Amino acid sequence: MVKNIVLVGFMAVGKTTLGKLLADQLDYNFIDLDLFIEKKESMSISEIFRLKGEAYFRQKESEALDLLSDVEQSVIATGGGTVISEENRSKLKQIGRVIYLEAEPSWILTNIKRSAVIRPLLVDERKSMDKIIEILENRRLYYEGTSEIKIPVSHRTLEEIIKDIVCNI
Repeated sequence: MVKNIVLVGFMAVGKTTLGKLLADQLDYNFIDLDLFIEKKESMSISEIFRLKGEAYFRQKESEALDLLSDVEQSVIATGGGTVISEENRSKLKQIGRVIYLEAEPSWILTNIKRSAVIRPLLVDERKSMDKIIEILENRRLYYEGTSEIKIPVSHRTLEEIIKDIVCNI
């Protein structure tokens, strides 16, 4: 078995949901990077963005990866923008096998609208689809370049995706 599995991908592609299910199936621990940061900072990601800015959040994200460098037998769900930093991309590869959960923009938007989670980078709902496409295009090469495995998730059941991941690790 692999040391750790690291899930990367755009916001709302299911990293947390799939990560929990995958961890259960593999009898691994589950770590949500955003929740890890929220706990350390004693505030939500939205509050961090609003009160301290994105640069501060990205710094805390990188520090959190340092703290997770020694974990084993864990599935780690990253934030959608974790891969922006070259340093983070390197850290992710060292932490474990990186899997890119790839989704279509329209499917992402549907998930965002169904979710209660506040997405700091998508505050103007009228421009959401354009913003998703823009951000996704800016990050796609990072997701693909960081990951060893790409798993399509749009219009698939959780069971199908988990089976696909398990078959590829």
